[in-house]
Amino acid sequence: MTVISSLRFGRNRGEEVAVPQGHGRAASASASWFRLAPAPACGPVATRPPRDRLAACYAGSILQRAVWSDLQAIPSGETRSYGAIARTLPLVATAQEVGAACAANTIAVTIPCHRVVKADGSISGYRWGVERKRRLINLEGVA
Repeated sequence: MTVISSLRFGRNRGEEVAVPQGHGRAASASASWFRLAPAPACGPVATRPPRDRLAACYAGSILQRAVWSDLQAIPSGETRSYGAIARTLPLVATAQEVGAACAANTIAVTIPCHRVVKADGSISGYRWGVERKRRLINLEGVA
């Protein structure tokens, strides 16, 4: 099983990178052990050979890990507000702290920070750009 500590978007299609745990450099999406799941990227991230799975190393604070865990429970096609996530956490947190945890996420799509929106439903900041967040949400069929 390959374990990654970072999954990032490139500026152009095919420039996605993954950083294997314990390695200081990124591998491109064309590396033999890695390929992104087909759009909409909302299921498990597949690797080659198909029987393998890509595991993620969630290095972060207790709050960040709690937020990231909650984000993974948001079904594809749905969104949650920063405040709603804050209220469900097992520790006290503000909507702003949830936003900061989302911003600290280095594992794109696997930890679906793109599914988190403002209280009024509008789209706000995203580590990889608001337009990319909007496209991911649209791909997943959020109304």
